[in-house]
Amino acid sequence: MPCNLYPYRMKLEAKSFELKIPDFSEQLLKNHLTLYQGYVTNTNKLLEIINTLILENKNSTPEFAELSRRFAWEFNGMRLHELTSVFLLFLLFCLGLLNSLFLNDCRR
Repeated sequence: MPCNLYPYRMKLEAKSFELKIPDFSEQLLKNHLTLYQGYVTNTNKLLEIINTLILENKNSTPEFAELSRRFAWEFNGMRLHELTSVFLLFLLFCLGLLNSLFLNDCRR
């Protein structure tokens, strides 16, 4: 029976975030980005293995099922780190905006 799945044709690349956040240590931010890069790397490795299994028509094996679950873990970790980084940047932007508005009001 031929495989009804198509191989994933994506290769994910880590996005670059310049995070300089007051009250957050540089080590904490570095750890955050290192974890993120690890999730991207692991997601790409799993994609390669899953593609191989699909092409070999082994999509109903326990190995395929476990790798698919692991893929979901790594992919979600990657996306959550991206969302966290974007949220922190947005929060900094809003705080800067509020700070400038507040300072302008206080100077009047």
